[in-house]
Amino acid sequence: MLDLIARLRALPDDRQVWGLTSHERLCLLATDSSASPWYVIVAALDSQNIFIEYLVPGDSAPWPNAYMRGEARSHDDAVRMIVTAMNESRGWTRA
Repeated sequence: MLDLIARLRALPDDRQVWGLTSHERLCLLATDSSASPWYVIVAALDSQNIFIEYLVPGDSAPWPNAYMRGEARSHDDAVRMIVTAMNESRGWTRA
């Protein structure tokens, strides 16, 4: 998980992202508040079993608080999926 965080921090991305941990998962938030929605959730069993979920925006969700989930088999894939999840969740606005 620390390697994923380091790779994400190295990206040329100006969005502010806050994180909290919950039951061995890293939850990415758009604001520094525990009340913020968990827009992206990352769980890594090991370097080849990384699970990424994102909160589906309300106008696209089949029901309230629906999450889309995917699996990555490498850190490179996980980083791409996390960035995609951040974009798709619409939790962060770009300047």
